[in-house]
Amino acid sequence: MITDRIVSMPLDLGPFVGRDDLLDTAAGLIRRVRLLTLTGTGGVGKTRLALRLAAGLEHTCVADLAALHDPDPHHLWAHLALALGIHHHGTAGPDVVLTHLAHRPTLLILDACDRLVPQAAAVATHLLRAAPRLRILATSRQRLGVDGEHTLAVPPLNRADTARLFTELAAAAGVLPAALSNRHAVDELCRHLDGLPLAVKLAAGRARTMSLPELIDRIGDRFSLLSALQRVVDLSYDRCTPDEQALWAATSVFAGPFTMTAAAAVAAGGDVAAGGDVAAALEGLVDKSVLTAATDTHPARFSMLDTLREYGLRRLPDESKARDRHRDHYRDWLEHAARAWFGPDELQVMDSVRRELPDIVTAVDHSLTTGALADARALCRDLARTRAPYFWGFLDLARTQLLRALPGDGNPADHAATAAAAGYIAATQGRHATAHDLLDPVRGTPHPSVEFATAAGSLLLDGDLGAVDRLARLRDRLTGADRHMATMMWAIGAASAADTTAPAIYLADAETAGAPWAVSWALWACALAAHRTTDPTRATDLIGRCLRLQRTMDDQWGQTWSIELAAWILAGTTEERPARRAAWLLGAAHARQRHLGIDLGGMRLLADGHTHARHRLDTLLGATVTADEFAAGQQGHTHALRIALDEPTSRRASAPAGGGLTTRESEIARLVADGLTSPQIAGRLRISARTADTHIRNIGGKLGLPNRAAIAAWATQNLY
Repeated sequence: MITDRIVSMPLDLGPFVGRDDLLDTAAGLIRRVRLLTLTGTGGVGKTRLALRLAAGLEHTCVADLAALHDPDPHHLWAHLALALGIHHHGTAGPDVVLTHLAHRPTLLILDACDRLVPQAAAVATHLLRAAPRLRILATSRQRLGVDGEHTLAVPPLNRADTARLFTELAAAAGVLPAALSNRHAVDELCRHLDGLPLAVKLAAGRARTMSLPELIDRIGDRFSLLSALQRVVDLSYDRCTPDEQALWAATSVFAGPFTMTAAAAVAAGGDVAAGGDVAAALEGLVDKSVLTAATDTHPARFSMLDTLREYGLRRLPDESKARDRHRDHYRDWLEHAARAWFGPDELQVMDSVRRELPDIVTAVDHSLTTGALADARALCRDLARTRAPYFWGFLDLARTQLLRALPGDGNPADHAATAAAAGYIAATQGRHATAHDLLDPVRGTPHPSVEFATAAGSLLLDGDLGAVDRLARLRDRLTGADRHMATMMWAIGAASAADTTAPAIYLADAETAGAPWAVSWALWACALAAHRTTDPTRATDLIGRCLRLQRTMDDQWGQTWSIELAAWILAGTTEERPARRAAWLLGAAHARQRHLGIDLGGMRLLADGHTHARHRLDTLLGATVTADEFAAGQQGHTHALRIALDEPTSRRASAPAGGGLTTRESEIARLVADGLTSPQIAGRLRISARTADTHIRNIGGKLGLPNRAAIAAWATQNLY
């Protein structure tokens, strides 16, 4: 995690009735305990209560576990990392999440733990032990069973609150006041709803087209053994048109929010009538409160509560065929996204891929479960080809999906292309040995994607400039986004060999296409070429343009490469101040790589540039000064973009003027932030308590901080 993002809360609209006392109780508990689980039956309002509780708190994030069905802990941790907004391209395991959470006050909501109670319990236990400032609010139909867990039962609403909620929802839905003035009918109806807010919401939607006595008759006539929620959901289903019923069932296969196009795809060939109006059916389901529409995105996206999704799945006449259509839709959609992203909509395409990720993984799961190996491999390769995993920080998840699809028979070229895609990702992560293990066996396979991955891998991993010619020939055979990727690697390789022509062609292509992320990488290649041709003025201008563009996109991946290159450019100076900045930036780039889970040093193409820059700085500044500035950059890496652009920043943040902490001082500052006393620090580091106190005084003097509390606050902000 590079920036301290606060993950946005889901929008919580609609009346909140009859829960004030429960909300106060929950608020009091969450201030005193570290794990609070809201328990209750489906439809009772656990999620609404959790969101309302969190709405008034800072540093709150939500991880919705309803879309997860795979009990694999790796997938759960990866899902959690994405929910927290963590950009990490390595294995998103416990350490990655803990690094993000350990020293900041955070309330984490684990919503809908029902299907994964043991896994959610294990995650909660791990996080609470290692992150002292973390609190967890979970929702589940049963307690997690974790030591120290407090539970708060969310009961049904009482009769009066049920009536009030129904009246408010029905009025909002357009039910006439005269119909709601019959208090006896309202009370009688609410007697059948068992105080469940979801049942009340569905009944209020039905009151638009049925009188209250009709509603009472329909709900009250059901077998008494059925729950109120079952009765109301049955009634809602019965009152749907045949197309709405079929679409409700079909869209229950989605793991997350879906678009109208996706809904039409899963409904096609199913029970929706030939030529049926999917838009009208969706509108009807929204009107009946079966679906919720989010119109603040383009295109609009529809979502369904987990309880209603479970009901829809039970109504599906053939779930396997519906999941086949779901898989086929995402295969077609991803293939188009992978082929056509090179243009003005580049960022929107990658954002759409991120939003669709739960359903993409679900489609891969279904393909592997049913033996549709070719479909699974195509889905995984196209996910990588969209480049969304690079931009949004889930490279390791993408590589893991590719590796899942590798075992088995099938077309040898198909297998080779899948291995090559995984190998290329490993190469860009700096995993030298892993990448070679995947790429070497398929080298020579006559398949364009294999030829690209092996040539690009040779260039990145081994600095093989002979790959530049192979990439040049390959780009002439490719089209669209695939041609652009070959052009990018061709230009980067050529730039490394001090060729300015290829990067200029790359930049012209990207600017003509109007693809902003592609333009940023073209600027990076041009800056590298200028650096290699010893044109520091032009190189500085180009890398500055690149960094400013990357900042507008919040491109954490690209910024890390650019900060490293900015350091190389500055290292060519003969003056002390820019040399100190260069050493500081090398340290910042190293820290950012660690936080992102990548190792640029694993790529010979970049490792040589880093080594050369470090050697020049050691010669100019001396090894000790260079090391101190490097350490300061590691500490203040969150400010690296402004330092690279030479923008004004605080002395405390920048520290490249010589005020950086030593490695030992940084270590002690972290221990102060962890709450350790001087004797405890002394015991941990095997030094005397007096020496620990001396270090702490030196830290305060360097940073201008008056006491331990100020040092702890500074360390929390700058060293984690």
